[in-house]
Amino acid sequence: MDPIQWYQDPKEWLSDMRQHASSIIPEPKRLLSWLVTQHQILTLAKHPSTSSLWFKLASQPFAVWGAALAQGRVVLACPEVDGFDSDTIDAFTIPIRQIDLAVFDQRFEPQTLIATPQLLKYMNTKGTPLTRQTAWWRPHWAKIPPIDPDLGLRRAQESDRKLVIQFADAFSQDLKTDARVEAVGWLNRNRLLLFEKEGRAIGMAAFSGEYQDPAAGSLTRVSLVFVESSRRHQGIGTAILHSLAAECVPERKNLVLFSDATNKAATNFYSRGGFSPLGSITEFKVKTTG
Repeated sequence: MDPIQWYQDPKEWLSDMRQHASSIIPEPKRLLSWLVTQHQILTLAKHPSTSSLWFKLASQPFAVWGAALAQGRVVLACPEVDGFDSDTIDAFTIPIRQIDLAVFDQRFEPQTLIATPQLLKYMNTKGTPLTRQTAWWRPHWAKIPPIDPDLGLRRAQESDRKLVIQFADAFSQDLKTDARVEAVGWLNRNRLLLFEKEGRAIGMAAFSGEYQDPAAGSLTRVSLVFVESSRRHQGIGTAILHSLAAECVPERKNLVLFSDATNKAATNFYSRGGFSPLGSITEFKVKTTG
């Protein structure tokens, strides 16, 4: 019997995984934590244009859910593993057969896996971690400190394109990444925000994704949080986070974002901004044989 179950419809895949997760994780708070931690994976996997290879690796009662993306990238989610820390997972026996893992490797020949560190460890995957992101969230009911009355917020317009590219290039230099395409993309979708003081733009952020779930409610992803260098260490970044949270309160949206897990400055920044860490996602370069 083929251990891999295939899906043609990503909505059916997402619905079945959500139902499976709620049966495995009956506690509402822990289920909510799992959903928020998995938001990066769910965002990648559920997008209709991402891939047609939706699957479940089923070794009952254990199951790994995933989607194959372009360039050998595979995203994986596993409700049974999440919630166990690295100290206890070695003692937690998961009834997944090695033959099923072998079938998985043969079918997908993954070059990169994106999953929680626990799941990668349990699959005994050999290779090198590329990035590790911390998942953060801020519920809509969390208290918001008074908003800086001098901090203005507006949607970026086409006339701001040059400024947006300037901010994106500075963001890229800070984090050793390329943010220009992403920033222009959110500008074109009318989801990029500019923050102003004294009539001059000094920072930006994007509302870069939405995910609805019966347990988690509405999750709104935030990305590209940036303050120009001359205005840093003045509390402006924290004020931006509070302003974003205030924007989401009327519609009861919970904020989600991801940061480099090795970046201590980012960790301190998001903690001050009222966000709580829930877990991490690793992008893992698989070691190939031959």
